[in-house]
Amino acid sequence: LQSAAPLIFLNGPADSGKTSLLKCLSQSTKFSSLYIDSLECITMSVLYERIIAFVSSFSRRNRTDTNSSLKPCSTISEMIIKLSSVDWPEDHKIVLFVDEAERLFQLDSNSFSVLLRIPEMVNGNFECFLVLSSFS
Repeated sequence: LQSAAPLIFLNGPADSGKTSLLKCLSQSTKFSSLYIDSLECITMSVLYERIIAFVSSFSRRNRTDTNSSLKPCSTISEMIIKLSSVDWPEDHKIVLFVDEAERLFQLDSNSFSVLLRIPEMVNGNFECFLVLSSFS
């Protein structure tokens, strides 16, 4: 396993500027960033497929055949296998933002905890994993 990318958990009341702050930060860095609004992820499969599509777009080439890359991804293990097959440019860094993270935990608490470990399980260049949450 590779060393884990830093995990930053930002929690605060609704409308306090968490999302705006991180969107500003993502625009001012040299890293590619994927912003995921968990409210748009009606299932964990939707989340997995968004991550795969984003990461694969930076691949020098995908080592899996094209047909298998396009197949739906329904489990976290399928996503990790697909992410591990991506041929990453060595100097390319990715930051993953997950907004409204408590929604993902409600969908599947086991997958959420594994999701946080993706950077250390794949052969990629995750620079940071940012999780945003609101308390009621």
